[in-house]
Amino acid sequence: MFVIGLVGKTASGKGMVANILEEQLKACDLTVSRMRFSDSLREFIQELRKRGINLATSKENLISIAEAGRISFTPDFLAQSVVRRTRNSNADVCIWDGMRWLEDLEALKVFEYRCLVAIKTLDNVRYQRFLKRKENIGDADISYDNFKRMDGRDTEKLIPRIIKLADVVIVNNKDHTEDNISLPVIEKILYELAYRIYINVTYKPEDHWQFFPKSN
Repeated sequence: MFVIGLVGKTASGKGMVANILEEQLKACDLTVSRMRFSDSLREFIQELRKRGINLATSKENLISIAEAGRISFTPDFLAQSVVRRTRNSNADVCIWDGMRWLEDLEALKVFEYRCLVAIKTLDNVRYQRFLKRKENIGDADISYDNFKRMDGRDTEKLIPRIIKLADVVIVNNKDHTEDNISLPVIEKILYELAYRIYINVTYKPEDHWQFFPKSN
C-alpha cells in the first residue's frame, strides 16, 4: 500500500488535488481510498445528533472538538483513527486529506511507501474559496479577520511547519473555474506522482518515493 498525505491551510485546494490524484491513479488501474482527518469529528457530531444534541457541523465546532479531544484523550487520537482505517482498507493507495499535527506526520511514517504533498495558496484566494464552497454551516458568514484568526488556532498553526517537510509542493493560486494556466502544471505534477506510485506499488523499486519534483 502507498499512502499520500495532503497538507495545506483551510481552502488551499486539498480536495481538488485529491480529486485529480484519484483520477490519475485510477487511470493507472490502481484502487484508491480517501479519508479526511476530520471524518471522525463529523461522525462524532452525527452521533450527538442521534442522541438529541443538535450541534452544528461548523468549522468552529470541528476545531473545538479536535482541540478538546487532544486534551481529553491523546494528541494523536485523529491520526490513530486514520491509521486504523488505512490498515483496514484493501486499496492500493490511500489519500489522507488534512494533515495538521506533528502526530499526523509520525503516523504517515508508519507506512514504508508514502509521500507528503503540500498545497500552498495565498490567504485572500483561500478566503474567497472558503466563502464559495460553504463546506460547513456558517462558512459563508465568516469575516476575513475571523478567517485569518482560525489560522492561529492549535489545529492550524503547525501546518506551515509540516508544509516545509513535504516531498511535493503545489502552488495553487488560480481560480480553476476560469481560464487558468496553472491547472495543467498541477495536473502534470500529479500525473508524474501517480505514475511513480504505480511503479512503486507494482514493482517496489529501491528509490520508491524519494525523488519527486517540487513546483515553484
